Amino acid sequence: MGGFKIEKLTEKYIESVFDIETRLLGKCDKNSIESTLQNERLNYYLLLENEKVIGFFECLILSPEAELYDIVVDEKYQGNGYSKTLMNYFINIVKDNNIDTIFCGF
Repeated sequence: MGGFKIEKLTEKYIESVFDIETRLLGKCDKNSIESTLQNERLNYYLLLENEKVIGFFECLILSPEAELYDIVVDEKYQGNGYSKTLMNYFINIVKDNNIDTIFCGF
């Protein structure tokens, strides 16, 4: 996966996440996305290619539980295994936080 990285949401990427979420999920609240920046437990993790958001997932970590809300990959990048990459990253977060139970909110 050359040129790709996964990192937490920052203000720089809010507009991109909002755009992708609105186009692909049809639901979105920019204020809700922005509010995750102040919440240590609720996070968006972004899959970036050369600083461009191509996918993300949103999760809530309340050890010993975690909730996965969305895994989204922009249409142009679908079919390349990026959802699996994001899911594996989430699983590693779960393992690192000794999570016993996972809920899916989608």
